[in-house]
Amino acid sequence: MHKAYQWLYAEWLPKSGRQIKDSGMFEEYLNNPRDVPPTELLTDIYMPLA
Repeated sequence: MHKAYQWLYAEWLPKSGRQIKDSGMFEEYLNNPRDVPPTELLTDIYMPLA
């Protein structure tokens, strides 16, 4: 997840022209690590934008 957050903050956000709201970010895990291998885990990252 570190690489995803690094890309969001260092690359996407500055180029987007948007700003982050004061509310917190959160993650939604779309599958279970007990059911799938690590390479198949899926997560949505929610970044509240202004």
